[in-house]
Amino acid sequence: MKVVRSGDLVSYTAEEGVRILGEGKFLVSDSFPGNHRTKYCLTSIIPLGVILAIPPFNYPVNLAVSKIIPALIAGNSLVLKPPTQGAVSALHMVHCFHLAGFPKGLISCVTGKGSEIGDFLTMHPRVNCISFTGGDTGIAISKKAGMIPLS
Repeated sequence: MKVVRSGDLVSYTAEEGVRILGEGKFLVSDSFPGNHRTKYCLTSIIPLGVILAIPPFNYPVNLAVSKIIPALIAGNSLVLKPPTQGAVSALHMVHCFHLAGFPKGLISCVTGKGSEIGDFLTMHPRVNCISFTGGDTGIAISKKAGMIPLS
């Protein structure tokens, strides 16, 4: 059931991804500075780079997918650090992504105890964003990560 839900999440997120590719439109307002009431607004998506995804132990596939798919749609690569209890399912899931045609290296999976490899991953200079679900551990990660945006 949880894996089926994860597939639905992939479909939903992919549909939303179409909407966030950026757009241009004219805005009309009396509050713009200068003499012109019309301005052109252009939005675009700029990938962050390497995302570190750390899902919790409960629902290891579904909550990992909720971090992986948005990161990929936004043009990022991803390192998945699954919970120790969910490492096997995460490895199989990443393998499925590779079988589906995603290049190896776009999604990587690093397994091990968070207490042993967590500091290395969260403070790695090539990690540009950390997506984490958790309470006390999340606070510790945010302190160690410094200025890296957390989502």
